[in-house]
Amino acid sequence: MARPQLVNNAISARACPRYSFQLDLVYTGRVPAIKAQIVDMRLNGSGIRDTARVLKISPTTVINTLKKGPALTSVPQPLLNTLHPDEVDVMIRRADEAEVDEMWSYMGHKNAQRWLWHAIDHHTGKVLA
Repeated sequence: MARPQLVNNAISARACPRYSFQLDLVYTGRVPAIKAQIVDMRLNGSGIRDTARVLKISPTTVINTLKKGPALTSVPQPLLNTLHPDEVDVMIRRADEAEVDEMWSYMGHKNAQRWLWHAIDHHTGKVLA
């Protein structure tokens, strides 16, 4: 068999009659490091269009990566499974200063609007609610 020839960064189809192999990824949205960065940016509050613009990829790629990615949870689920409700203490304290922010989005269609509210202690950075 003849040695494969490189054509446009891929192995020539004449050398491999059924397949073509891509040596370097042409579209950066397929790079695993970019996919991890998409999830990180989403966790830090970046939107779909913002993420796509910063990473120079398609918004569709961002959406598909987030859909196929691992389910994100706000608390460690294994820890919650080991706790008994009687062992959990809830502390209610007054904060001197807090930042409150809200985000909203549509879930599926425009009739299903959802809101997310969170409060952060201004001095410590801890999440209050």
